[in-house]
Amino acid sequence: MKFPRTLFDDQIDDQFLKLLGSTGISELNLGPKTLEGTFIIHSPHTPVKYPSYFFEMHSHILVCRKDCSKEPIASMDVLNSLMRKGNETLIEGKPHFSIRFIKKSAYEELLSPDENQIDSWFESLKTYCLLTRFRNFFHSKRVIGKGSFAKVFLVERKNS
Repeated sequence: MKFPRTLFDDQIDDQFLKLLGSTGISELNLGPKTLEGTFIIHSPHTPVKYPSYFFEMHSHILVCRKDCSKEPIASMDVLNSLMRKGNETLIEGKPHFSIRFIKKSAYEELLSPDENQIDSWFESLKTYCLLTRFRNFFHSKRVIGKGSFAKVFLVERKNS
């Protein structure tokens, strides 16, 4: 018998980018479009190519198109996913900034050369996603204990 890793593990769908069925965008319950932009998408199950797609934000649903004039091809529900800004990444010699969405052990990453675009999407998605800011405030000194499910760290507050 396989047990869930967390209490709500069975309620969390860890597949992000889902292809739209034959009914297309009408199968989604979308709110109004709040933002749009072109991003490079990177995920662990794609080769090291960096395809570019057009995304629209409708509350916590991101709609993906090949470009702004094409029909939607996929959607991504980021509700209750862990979200964080990634480090600067060089793609073809140009710096790109990213937002990473994580659910269970799966993740998707949207990259853009425009840091302002990443910042505005991050700010808009904060109300739907979970944020971790532990490393902004604390520095891990060392592991002082560990068990089957967790590690205990000695940490130091960065500002004191």
